[in-house]
Amino acid sequence: MSRRTDNRHRAASICRAATGLPHRTCLGWAETGLIDHRQPVPDAEDEGQRVLESLVLAELADGLRESEHRDGALFGFTSARPARTGLALGLHPAMADRVLATVLPRLDEHHGGLRGCPGCASSRRARAGR
Repeated sequence: MSRRTDNRHRAASICRAATGLPHRTCLGWAETGLIDHRQPVPDAEDEGQRVLESLVLAELADGLRESEHRDGALFGFTSARPARTGLALGLHPAMADRVLATVLPRLDEHHGGLRGCPGCASSRRARAGR
């Protein structure tokens, strides 16, 4: 196996561990150059999506900075499934309400102004086997 192939498999293994996606998906991204071992998760395709993802992370880091980690769920997430057009996040059941309350846009009745991440929306998808 060549060094180049080894690097692709290494990037795919890091991506799989970080996202929970199948190894073959991550390997395909490595083979097309979307990821490497230094950047194991592909960037969103457009600037607006990248900005939204950054805002979500900043809001969560601020809003959940003092909460405990539950079952290894950093910021309340159990998985992150990136795609070129968006990001699907799996939420820990015990943290879902708090995470959504932190990131979804809302008017702050006490302090005024908009809180959360403008443009952020939620959708409920049933998991396979549940």
